Amino acid sequence: MSLSTANLTSIANASTQEDYSCEQATSDLQCINDRSAAFNLQEWRQLERRRLIGVRKNLTPRQRAQFTGDISQYLERLLGGATDQTISFCWPFKGEPDLRDLMARLSQRNNSIALPVVEERSQPLIFKSWRPGEALDRGVWNIPVPRAGKTVLPDIVLAPVVGFDPCGFRLGYGGGYFDRTLAAMAHIPIKYGVGYTISKIATIHPQTHDIPMNAVVTESGVMWPQLQQLGMSAPSANLSGLGSRNARRRNCSMRRI
Repeated sequence: MSLSTANLTSIANASTQEDYSCEQATSDLQCINDRSAAFNLQEWRQLERRRLIGVRKNLTPRQRAQFTGDISQYLERLLGGATDQTISFCWPFKGEPDLRDLMARLSQRNNSIALPVVEERSQPLIFKSWRPGEALDRGVWNIPVPRAGKTVLPDIVLAPVVGFDPCGFRLGYGGGYFDRTLAAMAHIPIKYGVGYTISKIATIHPQTHDIPMNAVVTESGVMWPQLQQLGMSAPSANLSGLGSRNARRRNCSMRRI
């Protein structure tokens, strides 16, 4: 069964379930959620973020460029011939993949590019339209944001990951902006996490507010954590060979904790 827009929407809607099985096609990691009563989740996440960002920053410029190119290629195939879609990107930050060339290519196909904007701290993000070449201002953390874009609702959200686990949960920067935003949206977008394979961990120890991605894209391929639950397989037309070498299927039962 291939992934049509309707199927992708079904995957997006399925993310709200409390319990589900997930399939990991690109890694041998399993979901590990056991922890002792003395486990300090906040402290662990802070340390893990610091470690993962450090590892990411240690990539050489050549490695980062190569990985970014591979990620862009996978994303472009994943999105296929997308037109008339509103796709939210993130400006590269702290060594993240730089997808600005992909933004330009997708913009040329009559897609609307959007960038997230923090209007108020601890509140949901808004998304503003932007085309390559248009003026930008410095936003929170000095991340560029559109100066004059209109507020839009994205059909597809590309969310950067500091870390990610086999069930598609992402570890972000700790502000909770993406989870807060996605939970508040009446229209549920398709959610793709984007990062490097070195950001893969056994579990982020997900909480009830953590929202899993529909897929995670790295330089190694595309991880589909929920396809087995929906009786689907990874699409073959645009994604032949993506993440399929030596792939092993593993079932992991997840209960949000």
